[in-house]
Amino acid sequence: MPGHPACTAALLLALPALASCGGSGPLQVSESGAGAFEPALATVEGGAAVAWYDNRDGNAEIYLRLVGVESKAVSPEYRLTWTGAESYEVSIDQLGDGFAVAWYEKSATGELEARLGLWSADLGFDWETPVEAHEASSRNPVVVADRERGRVFCSWVEEADGLGSVMAAWWGMDGGMLGEVLRLGLADTTTWNLNAALAPDGTAVVVWDATRGRRTEELHLARIDAAGVRSVPLTWEDGHVSKYPDIALGQGRAALTWFDEKDGNREVYLWTGPAERLWRDAEEGAGIDGESRRITESAGETIGAYVAYSAVGSGSFGLAWSDEVDGGRDIYFQPFDTSGSPLAGRQRLSSGSGLEFVPAIEAFGGAFALTWNAVQPGPGGLHGGDTRSEVFFAAVPYAR
Repeated sequence: MPGHPACTAALLLALPALASCGGSGPLQVSESGAGAFEPALATVEGGAAVAWYDNRDGNAEIYLRLVGVESKAVSPEYRLTWTGAESYEVSIDQLGDGFAVAWYEKSATGELEARLGLWSADLGFDWETPVEAHEASSRNPVVVADRERGRVFCSWVEEADGLGSVMAAWWGMDGGMLGEVLRLGLADTTTWNLNAALAPDGTAVVVWDATRGRRTEELHLARIDAAGVRSVPLTWEDGHVSKYPDIALGQGRAALTWFDEKDGNREVYLWTGPAERLWRDAEEGAGIDGESRRITESAGETIGAYVAYSAVGSGSFGLAWSDEVDGGRDIYFQPFDTSGSPLAGRQRLSSGSGLEFVPAIEAFGGAFALTWNAVQPGPGGLHGGDTRSEVFFAAVPYAR
């Protein structure tokens, strides 16, 4: 990638000169005035980048803003997409002087196309491309940057000839695909969330949920390395939905979180253990049923759990989720050691003044950075045209 006159880290250091938003509570990042949804998060030196889709212009488009963690200063808002299609489900990760960005577009006639690009605040997109060249429907991409090796890993859901699959490939920083597109496993119309992580040796791990032709969604994992693709089931068919997994890796340990209905209510679960435990062959008992910890005990619906690894001290995992309490919905955070034991009690991060949905979380030094969207339903209800939503950001100081 060509050299940039103003790298991301330098821009973040200059943020206090642009704007300052003080206070101890969550910081409002978006200025939509309409609907800002489904934020994604990437941390960099000095701060973080928050991206989301926004319908302020009458069309869903991808926006991004840089946030200084300690100063709570913010950059201008950047609009990344300008197409006639609706742009959704952004995923970002820091790479070089910018960010690897993935999202999917929905045309006016309903076609879906996942896209990938490399973007920076000073140059915009250095390159962008569809993730697949042939005729297929592609959506819900997730991107992870391998900064040490200068490459980008992207996985997505693809549907062709009535068959749904989880696909993946590597790209170089110049936008060229490295190797071939890989098929990781089966997906279906209920597979709406992929998450991925990279091990220090460059191995990529993707988790998702799918029915695989059975009654309910269960969790699946694929491990991608030089030897190829190994896919294993993580939970077994039990007649109860296991949905929306997320994974974090660190120092040979792994954390996996999801929501499950096996206790008669949607509750968040957490599994921690040796990373290799997750991708042993299924015949050796790769299923993690019975080994996880139930985190929430809410009377309401608890969804949207995400996990991140911090290497500070002896290492820890930060867990965030959205919990329905007293008719509202709030964002909660709790830290755990690498064995899965709580290091502190859970904290409510949101203000409790709206419906707070689906956080993203990343480690930032001795803290965890989080983002989410807060919905204020109008008189017409949650899905009415008068509903408003904005994206918020918070950093939780925490160090072992």
